Amino acid sequence: SLLSSTDSLPPPRVSFLLYSTDRPLVHFSLPGVQNTSTLLLSDDGSTLYVGAKDAILSLDVSRSDVISLKKKVDWRPTEKETEDCSRKGMDQTVDCPNFVHVLQLLNSSHLYACGSYAFNPQQVFID
Repeated sequence: SLLSSTDSLPPPRVSFLLYSTDRPLVHFSLPGVQNTSTLLLSDDGSTLYVGAKDAILSLDVSRSDVISLKKKVDWRPTEKETEDCSRKGMDQTVDCPNFVHVLQLLNSSHLYACGSYAFNPQQVFID
């Protein structure tokens, strides 16, 4: 066994089934926002953080009938960093954007994020 005790297990993920009466799912989209595969729900369940291509979103999900944008943080590589990525043999359109892969709450005011960042992984702390 790799884990010697249950104290070292990560906390369980929160999930809701489609058509769940506990939390109905509402569709949300924002023009230009793509690859929204990294999701983190706040401890109180009122904010959903979304890691996307070149951006991190903070969504208000406190109401069951609507999702609204609280804040969008653009986090994209510079033109030079994208060119450097391309020189490594990567496709500028497919491989060189910043795909946010990790989101973690640090405390009540800060979020930790990691992204691919033009094939040169980076991390940030967001207030």
